[in-house]
Amino acid sequence: MKEPIIKTSQATFEMRDDGICCMSLRPQAIIELKDVQENEALLGEHFGEERILFLVDMRNIQSMSKEARKYLSRSDIGLYATAVALLVRSPLSKFFGNLIMNFSKPHYPTKIFTSEQEAVLWLHQRSPTSQEDTA
Repeated sequence: MKEPIIKTSQATFEMRDDGICCMSLRPQAIIELKDVQENEALLGEHFGEERILFLVDMRNIQSMSKEARKYLSRSDIGLYATAVALLVRSPLSKFFGNLIMNFSKPHYPTKIFTSEQEAVLWLHQRSPTSQEDTA
């Protein structure tokens, strides 16, 4: 990966060579609403209206507040996210994450994975260039 393009209090963002933006949350992070808003503001400044693929590595976080989850499902991230793959540590985390997503229903394609390889494959399938090739 390249040098981090954005560092916030709870996350580091890096652009991969394949065009995926990887967001790594800090170990034992407790994500609150203010953290999500900070990340969103900096992403908006950095990417503007460019739509990109996001891989969010949540394997090491401690927790995320209900307010942060609710905000994420309704935020403007969809303005610059083509798709978001969430990477979690265990099948149990994936199960609970899917339950939460059934209620929050993000406004952009989102899926939870325990395998980084599967997450990256899924993101590539949602790439605008991938969709142009099949049209």
